Amino acid sequence: MCPHLREIVAIFIFSFFYIPAHALDPADCSKQFGAAELSGAGDDRSSSLVFRWKADYKSKETASEQLTDLYISLHNAGKLPTGFAIYDPATPLDTFVRQQQFWIGTPTQAMDALLCDLNKHVCTRDRPTAEHEPDDLLGHLAGTEITQARWLFRSSIGSLVCLRVPAVSINIGEELAGVSELGQPLESPTVGAPIVAEFCKSTSLGKICFPQVVSGKTEKRVNDFFISGSKSPSRNSVWVREFTADLAIPRQPLPFYRENTQGEYPKTFPFAKDFYDADNSKLRKSIGTHLSPVFSTFDVESVFGDTKTAIVDPGKQEYIYRSTSGLMKWQGSGHLRSVIGVIDTAAHLNHCDFDASRLVNKEDFSPYSRTSKAPPKTVVNPAGGSAAACSRKLVDAPDETQHGTHILGMFLARPPNVTEQALVRLENYGVVYYPLDMLSMRGSGPYRDDLAKWIKQAGFVGGVSVFNISWSYSPDLPGQDAYRDPIADAIKSLKDASLFVVAAGKDGVARDGSVLGQQGDNCSPLPACYNGDNVISVVALEDNDKDGAEADVRPISENGTVVTNTGSKFFSISAPGRNIVSSVETDQYGPMTGSSQATPFVSAAAAQLFSSRKIPPVDVKERLIVSSEIKPSLLDVSLGGIVSVPRALSWDADYFKEANGCEFSADRTRLQNANSSLAPLAFDGDLQGTKEIEWNSIKRLVSLGDNRYLMFYEDENDNLVRETGYIAAPSSNAEIRVHNVKQKINCDGRDLYRVKIADIVDFLPGLQR
Repeated sequence: MCPHLREIVAIFIFSFFYIPAHALDPADCSKQFGAAELSGAGDDRSSSLVFRWKADYKSKETASEQLTDLYISLHNAGKLPTGFAIYDPATPLDTFVRQQQFWIGTPTQAMDALLCDLNKHVCTRDRPTAEHEPDDLLGHLAGTEITQARWLFRSSIGSLVCLRVPAVSINIGEELAGVSELGQPLESPTVGAPIVAEFCKSTSLGKICFPQVVSGKTEKRVNDFFISGSKSPSRNSVWVREFTADLAIPRQPLPFYRENTQGEYPKTFPFAKDFYDADNSKLRKSIGTHLSPVFSTFDVESVFGDTKTAIVDPGKQEYIYRSTSGLMKWQGSGHLRSVIGVIDTAAHLNHCDFDASRLVNKEDFSPYSRTSKAPPKTVVNPAGGSAAACSRKLVDAPDETQHGTHILGMFLARPPNVTEQALVRLENYGVVYYPLDMLSMRGSGPYRDDLAKWIKQAGFVGGVSVFNISWSYSPDLPGQDAYRDPIADAIKSLKDASLFVVAAGKDGVARDGSVLGQQGDNCSPLPACYNGDNVISVVALEDNDKDGAEADVRPISENGTVVTNTGSKFFSISAPGRNIVSSVETDQYGPMTGSSQATPFVSAAAAQLFSSRKIPPVDVKERLIVSSEIKPSLLDVSLGGIVSVPRALSWDADYFKEANGCEFSADRTRLQNANSSLAPLAFDGDLQGTKEIEWNSIKRLVSLGDNRYLMFYEDENDNLVRETGYIAAPSSNAEIRVHNVKQKINCDGRDLYRVKIADIVDFLPGLQR
């Protein structure tokens, strides 16, 4: 049929859909299109997958272009929910579309073509076949090229028409974005004092409030991520609009698209049957990075059970942990202020021993409002730890509802007359606490989006250098790596600002590094398995003896079964996690076990490093790993060994230990061969064979016995690599040239200018190299 004849036929058909204004009724549109075809009515919603779509400000595409991709992908998969809108042709069509809830900005040509295909009774266009891969849902419309639409409307006053449109509502909000990650150019933003408000949530333990930042600008339906006129709250962040939509995507095509639907389907979309996507794998490939699954698993990473045997003598139980080897004993130091973000379940903020002066409130959330080094002295509980108001009873087995109080207490509780005080021994630090709702974490995509937005605020504005995350989640869908993860996006945004210390978890990964019940090298609990430069994951350990000497440590276990995730290919470091005593209820204490409890040890260590000098998160992570206490029995448990704060803080000089017990440090060292020329270290590794490693690239060299060594080094891409093996010839006879020895212990007063590398059992370089 020639194009002109097609238009004549279309105009004739249109006369049946012309509705005078005075006779218009919404029921007419439902009758016209068929109620079962609108929005997938009649479908079983239990067979749908629920997502939150979000436009990506990191993309070079505008929000309208990204929204077009969403609708075209759903259309080509036969899964675009549709409804109707009543249109007056006296209004320009693009103006009409901009006013609809399903759209933002100016309609694109592709969107105009899609609307044309949804409304063939009033529109026509040329539809040449498009060349594309069968699983490609973008760049075409049901197998045809995207061409100019020709709308056939009557221009008479009062003419109204029912249009089929996407039944999607776009939500508009705001969030902070890193300036360096924006996909579109931006002029230098104006920096000003942020607007900090107090936001309160109702929890099972009452109302809990925390600081939150707002732009102070109203929302607008414009095709622009950037909020003009807003002041950036920091030099490395900017306010952007957030465009989202909540979708229920069916597993099967909607009635409007089904091949066996009576009506015009086969003639309207003759190629649509090629794009059926029962498992949503095509949608995942085309727009998965915009879709966040709404339903997710969520667990705190403590092991709850009968722990009565942990309390031998309540009068002698130490808080928090007894460590005779001193790995977690150090003097408080550091002149820079560290802010620790504790994100956990609802906590009793009125615990009688909490040092409330450390809690950061809205007046202290922004660097602009900090007038002194110390945080404001806000008293949560006037009792303040008085003997009369605080029973300090030691309970046997706290349950899951006490998890938040227990974790927060490891940073805030200050019980008197105990052997060991709380973890953070800094004189100048603060804690920002964000209360989590477990049910919302499991079943609300918008809730996790809000959490991700707050995390970025806390990092960009609140100055949080360390986030403590003693929980895990995982999208309740296969192929999680292909979907959008708002929390992982927030972590990545703060890669230059904050370190995320996260629990390794207790489910999903076996000790050998493979997923339980599956084959392969997958790792499911998040964010522990998010492979980010600013994420350090923590495995929980316990003593294998009764005196706490740490002579024999192992991953925590119950009845012979390991109950912490392990695997050196996935997890970063280990820390004590058995029977950690901390606060519960409003005036009590109790022991909990798990990687939840191990995580705060590493968070405290990281905060100590951040307070000592200004270094990026990736360097703090690396320092904690390479300075850890290395034990051969733990090589398969985590990449590093047991966190060792004293070792991590000894970064002003190179540290050496010889086999004879001599320990010393020096400012400058180098490796030289027999003729005194500088030389790399030849290392015969178990994985990569013999390789020469530059001396300045080595981050740790420690003996494992039997002439075997463990070595950490940075490769040519600055990635941290761990290797075990032997020192190979000719380096086996090489010497270390030492300059400016600073400290000697058990060295018998001898010169240390030349030391044989074969005599070294431990080498940890300082940061000045």
